[in-house]
Amino acid sequence: MTKRALFTQSDVERAARALKAVGEKIGGVDIRPDGSFRILTSAEVPDEPASELERWRKSRGGRAA
Repeated sequence: MTKRALFTQSDVERAARALKAVGEKIGGVDIRPDGSFRILTSAEVPDEPASELERWRKSRGGRAA
């Protein structure tokens, strides 16, 4: 049996809209093991991929894991 989500897509979208309204750029969404989420701003997301695999994926147009 799966555990019910603690937040909905609407919750994430609402938070993202609020950040955009104050001029922040969205860098990504961090979904944590405890069931919470955090929206990362572009300043919090590193420009350079952290691992060799991520660099390889980025060089071929793929998305980071």
